[in-house]
Amino acid sequence: MIVVTRWGDAGDWSPESFTRAVKDGRGFRTVCADAELGMSRSLQCGLRAAEAGGRPDAVMVLLGDQPFVGKELISRLVHAFRTAEDGCDYCAALHRAVPRPPVLLARTMFDAVKGLDGDEGARSLLRLKEYRGMLLEDTAPERFWDADTPENAEEIRVFFSKVHVRYMYTCTTSILKFSL
Repeated sequence: MIVVTRWGDAGDWSPESFTRAVKDGRGFRTVCADAELGMSRSLQCGLRAAEAGGRPDAVMVLLGDQPFVGKELISRLVHAFRTAEDGCDYCAALHRAVPRPPVLLARTMFDAVKGLDGDEGARSLLRLKEYRGMLLEDTAPERFWDADTPENAEEIRVFFSKVHVRYMYTCTTSILKFSL
């Protein structure tokens, strides 16, 4: 796991599981020095970090300010991607007819990610005709809540307290890399 953070973010908000992953060599944090130039820069920074040890078959992009995206949805995306009959370039979550993170991007899309600019995220690539992919519907709206504003963060905190979840963490972007 690669966690992309802004310059000056010490990452002290990271959960213990990430700290263990770093100690075990399964995770690390990378700093995106120009994150203020938009989401594209954080994606590109994470992709460069994922490619540093060799070019992975795919990466999964998750936003750290979406605390309800869990292993169930991630597992569904990975399974659908791996079992696609003719292969595919991406597999993303879909809610209310809108593709949303997390999104799994095949190596065939890496150059396109490197060409993104400003606050343009990977969603813009899913509209391009040269890429084939799958969108998996998920009807749980809370999976896609994010803490972009203090008001959003408070809504999430209240929801957490109602379902008796005891912690929350945020970050900029996480990239999971793997070989198929």
